[in-house]
This record gives sequence, structure tokens and C-alpha cells, in this order.
Amino acid sequence: MTCSKNFGRLLQVTCLGLIGTLAVVGCGGSETTNRDGGRDVIGGEVGVGLAALNVDRPTVNLGNLDVNVAGVTTVNVTNNGKAVSGSVTVTTTSPGLSAVGCGSALAVGASCAITITVTPTIPGAFSGTVSIAANPGAYPTPLTVSVLATVSSVGVFAVAATAIDLGHVAVG
Repeated sequence: MTCSKNFGRLLQVTCLGLIGTLAVVGCGGSETTNRDGGRDVIGGEVGVGLAALNVDRPTVNLGNLDVNVAGVTTVNVTNNGKAVSGSVTVTTTSPGLSAVGCGSALAVGASCAITITVTPTIPGAFSGTVSIAANPGAYPTPLTVSVLATVSSVGVFAVAATAIDLGHVAVG
């Protein structure tokens, strides 16, 4: 018996004996097969021959940052698939957010680091997204990393007088 995902699951039904015993023979399992962005996905797993990129932290929180003071963190991307990925590209969505790293193809089992920098310009909540993609041949693509921070104004202090005259002061 031959199975073909192009023609669906092939079943053979045979009735045996006078009692009506029913034997069902198929291609096995109850996995579902679909196409995801041109990539074979079987039962939620990437098909043979594809790169599978994973990021170690899908969300990073840089905590409290001051306006115009950079916060920096690093995330790691690993190819857990069965093939070398295409070139890895990194893009960002928000002003004040930048990300650099990776760039070249990732071999099976290899990792690369992406440095994420936030330099906020206004106080308040900061959020942005770093997108990581490999083309061709990586699943899922793009990966996203959410970047969060709380931004406060830096206090500015000024002194009005450069000298204070205390007049005559007695010793002791």
C-alpha cells in the first residue's frame, strides 16, 4: 500500500468471513498535514529538510530606563531544524529600538546572538518588536521578540546662586 499526501489518506476496507469482521488498513496515524508559508508542517512539526529557528526569550523587559540613556540586552537564535537556514535578517518596529547580529545562514544546531538596544526619547511605557527571519527555508518565519521598558525623565538640577553670603557668623 502506498500513501500520498497529494491524494489524502488511502484506506482499504475488507470484509472477512460470515460474521462481517471489518479490517481497516491505512497509512498510519492521525497526523494532519498542511502547508504553512510554502513549508510542510506535519502534526505541528517542521517537515524534513527545513530549518527551524527558535529564540531563547520571546519577550525582554529592560525595566526602568532614563530618557536618552540606552538599555541593552541580548537574545539567542538557534536552528533546531534539519537543514541550514537562509540568511538571517533582523528588523525593528519602533523609533529608539535597534537590533544587530546574526546575518549569515545558521547551520543545524548552530546559534547566533542578536543585540537589542533601546534608546528612548520620551517618558512612559516603551514597547517595540524585533522580527527575525531567514530566507529561504526556515520555519517559523518571522520570529518576534517583544521589547518592553518603563522610561522616566532624568532629573535636571540647577543652582540659582553661585555663592551665598551668610554675613557675619560667630565661631562655635
